[in-house]
Amino acid sequence: MVVTTQDTQVVEKRQVPSLGEQNINVTISVVTEKEKAEEKKDRIFYFGISLGFEQFQEKTVANYEVEEAEDYIDHLGANLGFFLRWYFYRAGSFQFGLNAIYHHGYYYIEESDYRIGWGQYHYNHDISIDYHSFMAEIPLTFRFGIPLIISPYLSLDFHVRKPIFARIDYDVFVDVQLGDYYDYNNRDFRYDDYGSNEGTFANSDWEFLGYLGFGFEFTRHISIQWQMLLLDAVTYSAEMVNYKLLADTWRISLDIAF
Repeated sequence: MVVTTQDTQVVEKRQVPSLGEQNINVTISVVTEKEKAEEKKDRIFYFGISLGFEQFQEKTVANYEVEEAEDYIDHLGANLGFFLRWYFYRAGSFQFGLNAIYHHGYYYIEESDYRIGWGQYHYNHDISIDYHSFMAEIPLTFRFGIPLIISPYLSLDFHVRKPIFARIDYDVFVDVQLGDYYDYNNRDFRYDDYGSNEGTFANSDWEFLGYLGFGFEFTRHISIQWQMLLLDAVTYSAEMVNYKLLADTWRISLDIAF
């Protein structure tokens, strides 16, 4: 028996007797742990699932100005999807995928204006809006990292969203009082409306968002990042830029690759 030892491979040759004078050489190849590690290192394509959580602040909802609304913590979103990732260097990659997104927003606005002169004017309105929406999203992500044991990285994301369905519950109360200095000829206008609307978005309703992020890649199988909104454009609102930017609209995502 002859055993030949190399850096990455062990080859064992055995001479087996056969019928007649013919000999058969049997070769057994053994893959070492070093070879497995190098093969793993050379892998550049990965498939995985992505989990996300986000907080957002909008400027208009259902044609109401909500930019100055309170209760920021009630504007939350969650998303779940899958992705395909390609590494173009050890800590740099590009990935794309498909996400399902759920948004919940609650806005409460209270505004009063009281002026007195030759005529007096008093205006008060209370508006509450509570809505739920569902969207589909295609995210495109570039990561530029530093190749370390735990690799920090910067990310640039571009998301194309298609709103699908929404339900809105609203309650509106408006009170306007007009009169002169002596309270003659006073007039009072009041408007109260509440109800619910639900339905699908039009085919022309889209969102386009760009994020800047920072994260850590613990291994190529697990990474986490925080992102803030740099730019956005929507086609269904009077405000072309409908989300407030930077730290007012942000997201956290966890990627698990296989």
